Amino acid sequence: PYYAQAEQVLFSALDLLHVEEGTMVPQDTVLEQTSPIEDFCINADGSLLITVDPYSVVTCFDTVTGEQVWTRQIEESYAYSSIQLRVCDAWDSVIIQYNDTFLSLSQQTGEVLWTNAYAFYNERFVLSDDGQYLACMVGRGFEGSLSLAVISAETGVTLNVYPVIENAESLYLSDSDAYDFSSDGTLFAGYFSTQQEDQTHQLVYFVTDL
Repeated sequence: PYYAQAEQVLFSALDLLHVEEGTMVPQDTVLEQTSPIEDFCINADGSLLITVDPYSVVTCFDTVTGEQVWTRQIEESYAYSSIQLRVCDAWDSVIIQYNDTFLSLSQQTGEVLWTNAYAFYNERFVLSDDGQYLACMVGRGFEGSLSLAVISAETGVTLNVYPVIENAESLYLSDSDAYDFSSDGTLFAGYFSTQQEDQTHQLVYFVTDL
């Protein structure tokens, strides 16, 4: 299961090394979480580790003490097939994607900063290096159309939606498909699979002036 991989990485990450007067001193920090871990992230200075379980409970831990800083259930008792976290240190937030919805929480308190619901979000999203924008593909692949939605990571406002593929016979996003921002946030590139007459084609596209 996906969460088992996340747990394995998490437990490895918790063997923290603290630097004191130039000496590497191993220190184990134990974080207590009884539910499975669907995804997790760590903020830029390494002081906070944030997890989410399949039932949409988000929990923030202090990585030094192992104590729980805050917890929030973003929806009532609903198990998700996919839920993602990304830290956005530019705005001291953590961005969560689930069930066609984006949600931004304060890293420090868990307070809701903004939400953005857009029909037919894809289950993956990317964040620009400077933390200004997030992007994901929207649309119904089985209807042969996909667009790129660019959203402000500060406010959650949808800034633009760029049509990418229209009127394809069928369209799907597989694990090998990928998309991402350039480091300066001005270019977006990706490739996707289309199916036409029982043949699979890879489509590459570039979007500029985001």
